[in-house]
Amino acid sequence: MGRAVVAVTAMVTALGAAATPSWADGRSGTVTDSGAMIYEMHEVTANVSLKLDRKNNTLIPLASGATYRVRDAAGRVLRSEPLTLSARPHQAEIQQVGEYKCVVSNSGRPNLTVYQPWDLTGQGNSYYVQYLYHVYSIDFARYVSGVGYTFQVETCTTGGGDVWNDYHQWFNGTAFRDRDSSRRIIGSAWGTAVVNGAVSSSLSFQVAQDPVTIGGSVNVQQQDNYSGNTGPNENMDPVLGSWVVPEWNINRVNSYYVSPHNFIWDGSQDFQGNTNQALFEYPQAGSPVGFWGVYDGTWVLRAFCSRYPYGLGCPDF
Repeated sequence: MGRAVVAVTAMVTALGAAATPSWADGRSGTVTDSGAMIYEMHEVTANVSLKLDRKNNTLIPLASGATYRVRDAAGRVLRSEPLTLSARPHQAEIQQVGEYKCVVSNSGRPNLTVYQPWDLTGQGNSYYVQYLYHVYSIDFARYVSGVGYTFQVETCTTGGGDVWNDYHQWFNGTAFRDRDSSRRIIGSAWGTAVVNGAVSSSLSFQVAQDPVTIGGSVNVQQQDNYSGNTGPNENMDPVLGSWVVPEWNINRVNSYYVSPHNFIWDGSQDFQGNTNQALFEYPQAGSPVGFWGVYDGTWVLRAFCSRYPYGLGCPDF
């Protein structure tokens, strides 16, 4: 441990003096105090794979799993263990922590199928994360020259998580993708700002008539940044490991809450999350009743202990 502390001190000294931070217990200090640097990072990842069964208008789970890891300040894994976690159809009786939802406009439109949402929840001694994965489809959505009529699938993911026992979360996000190396995605959306206590987004099917828009919202405590991107993600990929398949990144959407994470006063002690939406399109001729596609959803929580010194001494995560 002594070697790690020396490295941390050198990093802080290189930064030079900065403004005096506000400490949770009333102490004062500056960023030249090596004890203010974070020594360990905690992370939980969970994923689910869903098969779209058009014959029975259902989503079938193919696999799910979760992992907990602890890393040092340099990113080296100190501990790693699999977690017992399974996805399940979302029911009204399933506990929901936080307020988040997807809303469909024009839900009575012909050829629109609304599938039962799936719930992917993880809970530990000091955290709780839950994301809901909603899927919708429209047959004969539009006519595209050279392709013919198309079949469209839209996904809407909402959720997030919270931490306690003096932990701060600095990243809470989700990703959704189609397992296809050909470009299928024609639209994406995520929350970028907090308005009236929520981050929200909306995405419409690309249809010639009877438009349908899906809106997602997540209530959060405004802090730091809410954003998203398509393709790889620098804060997700290093911890997702084998879940990342480069040829499928062409059809991947990421969304997240993110904050600085250098010092023990960084991050958030409140519920954080985001919305995630994607629109995929396929030739209708290639998607008869027997058509099926496989979609993957995952979420990532990254946090640290905020206790002085070095962010150590919190209860189990």
